[in-house]
Amino acid sequence: MKRLISFYTFITLCVSILNAKDSYPCPSALRYFDKCAVSAIYQDTNDAIWINSELGLYRYDGYRLRQSDSHTATQPICFNGSDKIYYIIDDNIVLLDTRTEERTTIKIPEGKVSKKYTLYAKENHLFAALGQEIHTVRNDSLISLCSIPMSAGKIQALHSSPTEGIFLAGTSKGDLLEFNSKGEISLIENFHDPICAL
Repeated sequence: MKRLISFYTFITLCVSILNAKDSYPCPSALRYFDKCAVSAIYQDTNDAIWINSELGLYRYDGYRLRQSDSHTATQPICFNGSDKIYYIIDDNIVLLDTRTEERTTIKIPEGKVSKKYTLYAKENHLFAALGQEIHTVRNDSLISLCSIPMSAGKIQALHSSPTEGIFLAGTSKGDLLEFNSKGEISLIENFHDPICAL
């Protein structure tokens, strides 16, 4: 895959745009990522930038770059919109509180371990989709919430709906579904083309 701009240039632009008011110094420490795969970048509520790469999870506060986790997450990380990061390592989902850097391990049930989960988090809700199943977290374990018909394809995208307490799922066959935390699910519309992002 051809890179149009280097990671260093990209992150320099991100830091400049996101923190124009703070005037962070030139992030020369970020050259560290110039030649490795980066799967996600997130700015938390304390203005720190979190970088998930093939070298591990790093935190950059505008002055210092430090490794927060040496394990490489198997897919892009997921953020809840405030202070929590979720990522998958081996057969667990790890919840990282960005304020305290405390980690909670969420166990993925046997037979459900996969590198192909689609994650979505908002506030205190985490949803993980695999194939036709949507899972949620209860008591630090991933449990099945609901399933979609096989004819709908695989769930490829999750997001929240403008309606409070309602979430959306997009499938490989173009179905847009809505569901709630009770596991009630219904079809909104079929777009006939795969839905990859919501």
